[in-house]
Amino acid sequence: MAHLMTYEQVEALCEWLEGPEGCHFRPHPRKPDDFTWNCDHSLKLTRNWLKRHKLDVEANVEALQTCGGYCDCEVVFNVLQSWER
Repeated sequence: MAHLMTYEQVEALCEWLEGPEGCHFRPHPRKPDDFTWNCDHSLKLTRNWLKRHKLDVEANVEALQTCGGYCDCEVVFNVLQSWER
């Protein structure tokens, strides 16, 4: 049976993805009301985080994609509001 992340684990993943080791969300240098970030349009960072936390990578990736997380930045933007508590 697949073990999906808890809501708290998804929050921790999103927090990590927002930081410098993840997508590095930061203020845009030329647009003070905007943000910029790094994303290679894959789930590479998310997969690495799941492995480091010994979570079922494929089951969680499938669930993240179901919630709109098809790349690392989309996990931050789309997943929390859809993830079951």
